Amino acid sequence: MKRLVAGVILLSAIAASADILTLQHSQDKALRQGYQVRIDAADNSARQWQKRKIITGYFPQVTYGANLMRYEKSLVDRANFMYGGFPGTEDIMMRYNSLTHEFTLTQPVSNGGAEIVAIRMAKHTKAAQEAGYAANRGNLIVQVHQTYYELVKAFEYRRIGEQDLVWAQRNYESAMIKKESGILPLTDLLRWEREVNEKKASLVQTDALIAFHRAQLNALMGDKPESDTQYETQRFEEFETCFNNLSPAKGRIDDNPQLKSLEEYRALAREGMNMAVAGALPKLNAFASWNNEVKWDRRVETFGTGGSWAAGLMLNVPIFAGFRNTTAFKESKWDALKSDLVYEQAKSGFEANLVRIERFREASRINAVSAKDLWDLNRKNLAIMEDRYAAGQIGQLDFIDMQRAVAASRLGYVQKVLETLALETEYLNAIGKLEATQ
Repeated sequence: MKRLVAGVILLSAIAASADILTLQHSQDKALRQGYQVRIDAADNSARQWQKRKIITGYFPQVTYGANLMRYEKSLVDRANFMYGGFPGTEDIMMRYNSLTHEFTLTQPVSNGGAEIVAIRMAKHTKAAQEAGYAANRGNLIVQVHQTYYELVKAFEYRRIGEQDLVWAQRNYESAMIKKESGILPLTDLLRWEREVNEKKASLVQTDALIAFHRAQLNALMGDKPESDTQYETQRFEEFETCFNNLSPAKGRIDDNPQLKSLEEYRALAREGMNMAVAGALPKLNAFASWNNEVKWDRRVETFGTGGSWAAGLMLNVPIFAGFRNTTAFKESKWDALKSDLVYEQAKSGFEANLVRIERFREASRINAVSAKDLWDLNRKNLAIMEDRYAAGQIGQLDFIDMQRAVAASRLGYVQKVLETLALETEYLNAIGKLEATQ
């Protein structure tokens, strides 16, 4: 990326006017407050809590339970009938009211390795998400560059259109003088008038194009698309310098952040099989509890047990769970196979896209050089034909056609230069070498 953007960013510093929005400033603003960046930041915060939620299942759990009961009078009387009158039976006699409350501490000791698998899954998820965020940032930079270049092109079209309008008006005024002198027929004057009107209409269309690309760039930067800020871009000549100094990048698809994200998700799917196996293994938990029961009624004084402690280990060995563990393993196995196929499909698509970008970039670079040569040739021809037209050696239509050819070749050159730079940015993003900060 440095080969492409270093020159552009250096030239960005030259464009210091308050009305000039540089490519670097556009990129920085989009990465700072663009909607996609803010969406990723919110998603990252949510995923961090999701990771913590997975781990919390393996921390100690403390619970409190209470049970308040009121027994039917006849049931209590029958239960206590045999104890009536005997000393020392107060503690075992039923009361009409009973309150039991209990604190329990449970610590998972082993969940069949599920906790270890869950931690590995959390790591893969985090790595996949971070790679996904990097891919989103890279795609955002590409969009900013592409939109900015379109805006540069639109402004250059306007400058060319303004020059063409001045040229057409000058020839129209000259034609009016010749018409008044009887040298030029009315049809030629009307052609020049039509040429002036066409140039004016083209400028109106170009202004609409500028407003559209401004709105697109505003949206990418997180601003309101309909913002009234009337900024301009850097001049085309600055990017022309970058094009002339460009050394096309070369690389492989292996560092593509989207591919890295899919690779992590593939590893995550394989861990799903391990989690399914862990679900069929024995579970061991340690526990400790304290409970107290208070019993009372109106006839017998309140009696409390004073509380009691209990501690131990709980072993749970799954023997048959209705084929739930088997189906979970089969499902995770096919999910892992699916993720492998998705990864291979994506990698093949990324490689094909890399070939496309590389070929189109080279074609665009060659066409830009050809367009520059054609523009220089047409300008020379126009200078010759201007003298010949003034001398009456060629017709008006031939002269106008050559001027249009000059404008078209200039526009073609501008388009191919900016297209090459945009494709270079896209290529660097595809091989994972696009740097967010220059």
